[in-house]
Amino acid sequence: LADGGTLFLDEIGDMSPSLQAKLLTAIETGRFMRIGGTEEIHTDVRIISATNKNLEREIEKGNFREDLYYRISTVRINLPPLRERREDIPALAAHFLNIAAEKFKKPAKGFAPDVLSILKNYHWSGNIRQLKNAVEEMVLFSQGEIIGADLLPEYIKPLVQNIGEDKTEQFRLVQSYDEMKKVKQHLGSEYERWMIEKLLEQHNFNVTRAAKAFGIHRTRLHQLMTKYGIQREKK
Repeated sequence: LADGGTLFLDEIGDMSPSLQAKLLTAIETGRFMRIGGTEEIHTDVRIISATNKNLEREIEKGNFREDLYYRISTVRINLPPLRERREDIPALAAHFLNIAAEKFKKPAKGFAPDVLSILKNYHWSGNIRQLKNAVEEMVLFSQGEIIGADLLPEYIKPLVQNIGEDKTEQFRLVQSYDEMKKVKQHLGSEYERWMIEKLLEQHNFNVTRAAKAFGIHRTRLHQLMTKYGIQREKK
């Protein structure tokens, strides 16, 4: 079906070794055989592939063929993660909203300003797929034309208190290191630094007391302080 056109291969970095070998052969010879087939088929396609893995590192690990890598990497486009191009989020969210509204037959036409601000500042670890799924969920449960904060996915709601010019206004205090790690997955290292600073402030920069209250060894807390350049306040 793709003969004479373009074939898009998503997540090519997850391709098995045997499939990599078959793809390389097809690219080099312009021929392939269907599963269960007995005759080779000639094809002429342009291949575009995508992956979220570092293929050069995968080659070093022995997980990806070097010869295939050079066959498919004639032109490379590195797309930064969504959290590094937040200015794209409103347009992407609006696009996904329109698609979802049509799909679910909903009247949704836009987002409330506070929702857009939350979406722009959220740490999208799952990138565009996660944003798309979040918007679809909000549209699915919506009733009116404007998507409000009450429709935000549950995994976003606990992480947001207020929306203001200072991004840290969105952060909330947690009571344990394990809970902080979960929140960090969504908000990133900026949240971790903020939480460690708040923890130390709560305990007057007594590292031993702060570490005990947070459920970690004081050595780990010292490591985090060093990581973020946090100095113990002088009395």
